[in-house]
Amino acid sequence: MSHSQFHRKLEALTGCSPNKFIRMIRLNRAKELLKDPQNSIANISLDCGYNGPAYFSRVFKQENNVTPQEWRSRSKIESL
Repeated sequence: MSHSQFHRKLEALTGCSPNKFIRMIRLNRAKELLKDPQNSIANISLDCGYNGPAYFSRVFKQENNVTPQEWRSRSKIESL
């Protein structure tokens, strides 16, 4: 399968480009890891394939309108 075929098929199935799809998977994994306060933001960023916490935080905020730390605080409150 060529790159262009893969791109078209994935976009038809998911409604997003391969890059966006991978970003979505990484960020969903990060949200799960953020539920554990023992996981540092730096470790989560590396575990999810980001080069560091600054870039991870920027991408996370672009997609979720909150920082990873704010997400962690909100999810902690919601679980009470």
